[in-house]
Amino acid sequence: LPQTSSAAIITLTDGNSTADVEPDPGIDEPGGTLSWVVDGVDHLFRQWFWYRIGPAGGEAPIDTLDLVGTNSFSSNFEPNDNGLYILYSDPNDRFTIDITYVMKGGTAGSGVSDIAEQIRIINTSPTQTLQFHFFQYSDFDLNESEFDDTIQANNANSVSQSDPNLIVSETVVAPRPSHSEVAFFPDLVDSLDDDSPTTLNDFGGPLTGDVSWAYQWDFNLAPGRTFIISKDKHIQTVPEPSSLAILGMGLLGLTSLVRGARKGSRQRSRPINSQRE
Repeated sequence: LPQTSSAAIITLTDGNSTADVEPDPGIDEPGGTLSWVVDGVDHLFRQWFWYRIGPAGGEAPIDTLDLVGTNSFSSNFEPNDNGLYILYSDPNDRFTIDITYVMKGGTAGSGVSDIAEQIRIINTSPTQTLQFHFFQYSDFDLNESEFDDTIQANNANSVSQSDPNLIVSETVVAPRPSHSEVAFFPDLVDSLDDDSPTTLNDFGGPLTGDVSWAYQWDFNLAPGRTFIISKDKHIQTVPEPSSLAILGMGLLGLTSLVRGARKGSRQRSRPINSQRE
């Protein structure tokens, strides 16, 4: 059950990772996940959710709803909390939205971290079917640098953003988004914050620079029905080109040694020619 509706930033901690979530920001302040630090380096600028009911008007961030409460928890019996539950309610009593985060960090220096998310939308109206449009916006600045990232949609359910030695990927487990888009900052967040309805254009890149991405789900939610979105974000380091070259030379040298050993073995198995010696 929710414990409190405090506006304080909540920090999740596990292994080599921390993440800061602001569920109830002040006026003109951003809400959402505002950092994701892995091995001391922050890779995330902002990740959050917007919604719209019906075909007209603009979207609104979900923190404009009533915050019922939050509950941080440990999913792995460690002293630090690595999980967070947030519950919002529509002021007009039409629906609720709750989010559950579970972060799994790696060992120190591994460069690996993962955040699983589940979003649940419940129509609490007794009679009204809701035409829902739900959006997720993500803006990563890998290695705390926003101008050298490359982003590309892998398919309708997956996107990857990379820096020279780091990659973050997101996979929508279910359901498949209705639309998606990758774009340069701040095009996507501006379209979500204006007064016009947004439909993402399904452009998948690639783009290089200060980039971001978004997903969109369009659905009709009947009274008493539930819509659940399951997603996963993953960060990991990748070998630098020089490391790959060194690895390649090492493997080539090892192959040569193995071939030489096999060749020597075959030569030693042959009868010795005394005249050659």
